Amino acid sequence: APNLMRREDPFVIQFNFTDTDETIALHINRSVIVPRDAASDEAIASLTLTRDIFDRILLGEAELQSQVVVGNLSAEGDIRAVADFFQSLDQPDFWFNVVTP
Repeated sequence: APNLMRREDPFVIQFNFTDTDETIALHINRSVIVPRDAASDEAIASLTLTRDIFDRILLGEAELQSQVVVGNLSAEGDIRAVADFFQSLDQPDFWFNVVTP
């Protein structure tokens, strides 16, 4: 995982979803992510995008930087921290075992 996820200090990334009129702040500390259904003044970065674009980035179907370039999202603050965050997430196998004997 990138150094961002090994930080000692907690940090916040905020997502503003234009299609669902939601604001979610992810509070991240030592590889633990706690979502909050509210804006945060502590955010080191803020993204404004649709939920579909967020899902595509999360699933690895779209890249953060390319979505900024084509205008599908706007970003304020430390965009590199957001990119590091997405890169640090594990990509599970599609057919993983939910329950094993």
